[in-house]
Amino acid sequence: MSNYLRKIPLVLAGLLAASAATAAQPQIEGSTLHTLALQADGTVLAWGQDNHGELGQERILSSATPVQVINLRDIAAISSGMDYSLALGADGTVWAWGANNYGELGDGSKANSATPVQVAGLPAIAHIAAGSGTSLAVASDGSVWGWGWVAESQADYQVRRIAGLENVSAVAAGQFYGLALKQDGSVWAWGLNSNGVLGDGTTTDRWTPAPVSGLTNVTAIAASSAFPHSLALKSDGTVWAWGRDTYGSLGLPDNAETCSDGLNDPVACARLPLQVPGLTDIVAIAADWGKNIALRRDGTVWVWGNGLGTTPQQVGGIGNAAKIAYANGGLALDQAGTLVGWEMNTSALAVETVPALSGLLAIEGNYNFAAALKADGTVWTWGDNRYGQLGLGQVSYSSTPVAVNGLTGVARLSTAAYNNLLAGGAHNLALKDDGTLWAWGMNFSGQLGDGSTTDRAAPVQVPDMSNVVSVAASSGSSFAVKSDGSLWAWGANTNGDLGGSFSDYTVLAPRQVPGIAGATTVSAEHFLVLVLRGDGTVLAWGSNEMGQLGDGTTTARWTPAAVPGVAQAAKAVAGVQSAYVLKTDGGVLAWGANDYGQLGAAATATCAGKSCATAPQAVPGLSGVTDIAAGAGHVLALKSDGTVWSWGANWNGQLGDGGTADRGTPAQVPGLANVVAIAAGHHQSFAVTRDGAVWAWGWNHYGQLGDGTYSLRATPTLVANASIDGPLDLLPAVANEIAADKLPVFYLAAAKSGEPSATRLAVTLKGGTATRATRAAGGSHNVYVAASTGSGLAWFQLDAGGSWGGLAWPMAAFMSGVSLSSRTDSVVVEILDGVDVSGLVGARIYVGYGSSADDMLAAGRYREVFTVTDPNR
Repeated sequence: MSNYLRKIPLVLAGLLAASAATAAQPQIEGSTLHTLALQADGTVLAWGQDNHGELGQERILSSATPVQVINLRDIAAISSGMDYSLALGADGTVWAWGANNYGELGDGSKANSATPVQVAGLPAIAHIAAGSGTSLAVASDGSVWGWGWVAESQADYQVRRIAGLENVSAVAAGQFYGLALKQDGSVWAWGLNSNGVLGDGTTTDRWTPAPVSGLTNVTAIAASSAFPHSLALKSDGTVWAWGRDTYGSLGLPDNAETCSDGLNDPVACARLPLQVPGLTDIVAIAADWGKNIALRRDGTVWVWGNGLGTTPQQVGGIGNAAKIAYANGGLALDQAGTLVGWEMNTSALAVETVPALSGLLAIEGNYNFAAALKADGTVWTWGDNRYGQLGLGQVSYSSTPVAVNGLTGVARLSTAAYNNLLAGGAHNLALKDDGTLWAWGMNFSGQLGDGSTTDRAAPVQVPDMSNVVSVAASSGSSFAVKSDGSLWAWGANTNGDLGGSFSDYTVLAPRQVPGIAGATTVSAEHFLVLVLRGDGTVLAWGSNEMGQLGDGTTTARWTPAAVPGVAQAAKAVAGVQSAYVLKTDGGVLAWGANDYGQLGAAATATCAGKSCATAPQAVPGLSGVTDIAAGAGHVLALKSDGTVWSWGANWNGQLGDGGTADRGTPAQVPGLANVVAIAAGHHQSFAVTRDGAVWAWGWNHYGQLGDGTYSLRATPTLVANASIDGPLDLLPAVANEIAADKLPVFYLAAAKSGEPSATRLAVTLKGGTATRATRAAGGSHNVYVAASTGSGLAWFQLDAGGSWGGLAWPMAAFMSGVSLSSRTDSVVVEILDGVDVSGLVGARIYVGYGSSADDMLAAGRYREVFTVTDPNR
């Protein structure tokens, strides 16, 4: 059998390596639509569907890449239910999050939770199991405890001890039924039984545990939370199955029993355990959704069941597996800590390997710079740096990503997206995984929170801030939510921007905003603040000239109040004079300014003579949305299928459709697929794809798109990859895919500054490997600069005197005879030094190299660096 085999987009560095004092046993657990991974440091990762909070991220947002479950440390075991999750602490406590329809979270209610809550009323627990509506735990004394639907009445949500069970070593939770493995090797069952899953020869429900008939010497059990059936592994390596036989779930080709599916429809079944033919020397089992996985002692993996056929078949390409799990597909963790997965919907799919992620977790866009957070906890920035907002310890621009000095362990990132000297938005906030907060960049209003108004070109810790879970950097101010649901604010407070409770014009250190409880996240932009609360409601305050507070008026309000009509919110995003809410059902609400069509729907009012809506309204035609991002007048939406949709302002190409015309309805961004994260800057857009690539489009005057140039991009373009140490390669379209015959003689990184009347352009040339030097041995290479009007007919060149004139070959060379034989060799060439290029407005400036100008053109060794723009535009 061939299988679709893929590497899971998960970096499991250190999964199998930790100190003896703190190491957890690595574990993977999957349900139908989401997956958990326990790392060696005791933290938990989650990915997949998040309709009920089962990923533990405070908000309801599915993720195609692993995210760390918040506020969860020192975990010893995990269990993934149908639409919720359980975790066992090293201290014997149990934590639950996600769906709670039947009380499966153990808090005595039916309220879902997107953050882990402790299950109360339990003794010290040694083992846990999450199913579908049923949660089970084994105490250290061998007793069994349950909550959810563990009694005949589903309305009883209380945590209780399951009577009649002693000396139990493990439990398994299925679809409203439970299995218990005793230390003597017997298996006991109770719960709903229409499919015969209790293994007692009947289909009668039973809520008192009784032995499964004929089973002895059992070492492991498994229960399915959908298409319910049960598995047992014996000490002799054989596997036994009973319950519903959905298209071969039991591995019994000749089984002819009939049961009810619970809705009075007949289904194939087995009321008593039967041995699965063809399986020997098995050491681990997993089951769900009518499908099964078995691990043999030799490290091979075998599958059978719904869609896979009746006969167990080997999964190709896996020979050293150590652990297995089911997660709407198969998962296997090998001895080296590598996690791989495969589809389980067909018995004949070609083997394929999907590249792992390069480690990007999040990206943030700004008016003129951008920042990205990597999975290793480092932050990378690029673009404008006049206030030190790149965090490099110095004030110097960069058109390619560079690492922020000395900053590690970062879990979340926020940049102030509206940036000019008066608005004061050139600063960053970084939330570390230890709950501390760090800041850098502009600080004239005290927005860095360090007690001063001094700009910082390197990160500084915000004093007295701990247990932070969400941050927002806004125009001259900063906000943070703590784990206790409180909101803290500092920076500019001209009109009561920080919540109307402080009298100071500026607040130089964090202060708690009174009257706010239950906060989970905060979003702030251009004098508008939105706070999402755990109950799905949204608070708002700030300017309101375009109805952005959503209260039906255009009157500013500087004290928090709930936005009328907003419920079941999963994310709230503040834009410039507009606001957006992502709902738990995947729909989007919008209100405020609509002068560029940024509401995605027809306006319902007029504000200050412009189109607007003063109350929330649904964005038509959008469904299945998992994330949203807003810029100055444009909006992005990420759908669950990995596509990106955009609408609103487009004068700088920020909608990514190849044009510059505004659009008032959502449309898919062409050329993007498998996107896992999005961000919107003031006039730019960003997307991260599943393979770890970063794409950017829109305004690029300061190099904030990170592609090594300063040119507007109306369609998505790749951000330069740091694997070549940052400098721009003039040849390939994709920096990481350089064909052997296209390796450049040297790399070139351009840095631009100044306005058209006094433009400065310098290039740093960096050498390559010895191979490249050998290829270059035939002659020297010079650097040239030229401008084109774009028509292809009128070209200009810069002469030695710094004046632009008609093109006349040979072009003046800016470097000659410099040897760059290794990557450590570099030279800086000042090409434009305060040169007036205002007479070339609209022209595209190119930089290239070659042994001569003709050689450069013939070989195509040149690339656009920036477009001359009108400073008065």
